[in-house]
Amino acid sequence: MGSKNTKKQGIIVGLGAFFLVYVLGIGPVIWIDENLVSLNNDLLEIVYFPLKVMCEFEPFDDCFDAYISLWYKRRRHSCGGAAPAGLKTYNGMMATFKKSNYQGIGNSYPVGYDPTVPNSGKYCALYYEVNNAGERITLIGVADANADCRADGDTAADEDVGSYIPVVKTTGSASYLAPVTWTGASKAGYWFGMMKYYHDGSTRIPYDRKFSKDHYAMVAFPDDYGSSGQTTFIINEEGTVYSKDLGKGEYIDTFPGPDPVAHGWEIAQ
Repeated sequence: MGSKNTKKQGIIVGLGAFFLVYVLGIGPVIWIDENLVSLNNDLLEIVYFPLKVMCEFEPFDDCFDAYISLWYKRRRHSCGGAAPAGLKTYNGMMATFKKSNYQGIGNSYPVGYDPTVPNSGKYCALYYEVNNAGERITLIGVADANADCRADGDTAADEDVGSYIPVVKTTGSASYLAPVTWTGASKAGYWFGMMKYYHDGSTRIPYDRKFSKDHYAMVAFPDDYGSSGQTTFIINEEGTVYSKDLGKGEYIDTFPGPDPVAHGWEIAQ
């Protein structure tokens, strides 16, 4: 009799443990799907259909929502940490780009805003530009380049078709190669973009061909505010990353100089 009760208790404990792992497992699954690899949504729908049914009962639904929100917070923390690190990387590669005299315009950062420059505002140059042998420079990764919110010609930050025109200059005038195109996509929940203007405290100066000789600025902002992140980050050639919650996730075109802290920005840790 005792052994039967022990066996029954073991089965109950086992089923309880399985149910607990099954329910709690949805959190890591969401995090993996959002941050690492896209999972099969049709399969997830089948596997977690019982949970969907259980969520029809309000007490369970409230508890489940509270648990899931913890994983979305983990996602925001993960993405929020990746964005400033990305800006730091781009800053180093911007300096390399400037020293190497790409685009046939002398030692200059990529131009932030100048209608006379074909690739104006496209930091994806750090990947898609070529050297004089016609080889792609790949100073950053392709996923970094494809998160350029201005590569499609606007700042809407959507999965539209981006483009870049590589430039070769050996002697004489620059030669433009065939445009490269791709489908844009945010990286780790953030879009990135070169800023158009620098505000020196009294005047807004465009990052045109002349000003971009020695200056540039970039912004990183959440693709889905509140889910992929809440903080917007900025950096310029001086290399300090600043952060601020703007209450929304969208591109901003002006670097708030000369001291972003005076405009409510904080130095990102």
